[in-house]
Amino acid sequence: VEQTFDPMVSAYFKNIAQTKTLIQLLQERSDIQRKSGEEMREKFNSYSLELQEVLIGTPRAGNGQNSIEQILIQLRERQIAVEKVETYKLQEKAAIQERTLREKEALAEQQAKITTSALTIEISENEGKAQLARTRQQAETIQVTAKAEAEKVRLGGQGEADMIKAIALADA
Repeated sequence: VEQTFDPMVSAYFKNIAQTKTLIQLLQERSDIQRKSGEEMREKFNSYSLELQEVLIGTPRAGNGQNSIEQILIQLRERQIAVEKVETYKLQEKAAIQERTLREKEALAEQQAKITTSALTIEISENEGKAQLARTRQQAETIQVTAKAEAEKVRLGGQGEADMIKAIALADA
């Protein structure tokens, strides 16, 4: 088993390690575990062995070395920075949505005033038209009355003239 599987497992992970940085290996550990489990399960099945799961531990540096620990600290700090950026993006999005909401609320409030103003203008126009119609009606009434009065005076004058003429003819 050791002669077959140790070299196979070692070679598999060496191949993966050669294509990735330590940070990538740490960040992608769960994906590497899943994928390696699937691939190795097939190889183990060909030997009639059942593979339960592949677990990848956290790498440790040798005595007196702290380079891996520094990389892990750097990775944690990077993750915190990424989370802060995401938080700021979400806060910015929330602020934009709040501003949009406030603008729509203000517009809705102003819309009521605009509608009231437009109706007031329309009412004033209608009242002006009604006043104009009443004034025209009064003017027509005055004209008709004046014409009737003039006709009355003319007819009265004509009647008096005819009477004077008739008296003059009768005296003559």
